[in-house]
Amino acid sequence: MSRYLKILENLSLFIYWRNNERRCENKNFDILMAATRPNYATIYTITIIFCFICTIQFSLIFICPILEFFKLQFFEKNEIPIRKPIEYMYLMLTFFHIALHLLLIVFCCFFERKQLDLEFGISTILWFVIPSIYTYYTIDELGDIPLFCPSNYPYKNSKLLHLCQIRIANLICMWIMFVITLIATIIMCVPEKTYKDMVGIDNDGRD
Repeated sequence: MSRYLKILENLSLFIYWRNNERRCENKNFDILMAATRPNYATIYTITIIFCFICTIQFSLIFICPILEFFKLQFFEKNEIPIRKPIEYMYLMLTFFHIALHLLLIVFCCFFERKQLDLEFGISTILWFVIPSIYTYYTIDELGDIPLFCPSNYPYKNSKLLHLCQIRIANLICMWIMFVITLIATIIMCVPEKTYKDMVGIDNDGRD
């Protein structure tokens, strides 16, 4: 009888030891999973920022040429002097930007995004140089009318108020577009390894 009790005692000790071992394994596994688990807060933050930038930029690449087109039409219709070379240069820049974003969509679907880093870098430089020249030469094109078109200013007619509003909207959208393009270019130039380190993903793609 004592022999069987000894066996049962040894068996119970073995079961107790195995349970403790499993607890340790589970604890170590939880620690390992916590260390290798992706940082979802960072992933969500980056995703929200990226989507916000894309939404603004995608809207502005169409709004900017539309505003410039309306400005040209209004100025010519009201026979207000306009610097056509710089106006058309800026208009061509907006069309170039549309084409560049269409190329980006194609490259993201079929090719490596990095192949467009140079093009976006050039676009950012152009979007700073040309708008700077544009702003310098067009800032006083409506004479003494204040830049931000106050409603209490004595305009000669209501058309001048509309012209002023179109012009300032055009300038604001143009410079917002530059800032967004600059941010997008910086984001595109960040190495992929940096993003993986930020979100806690191994370089081989395993999380």
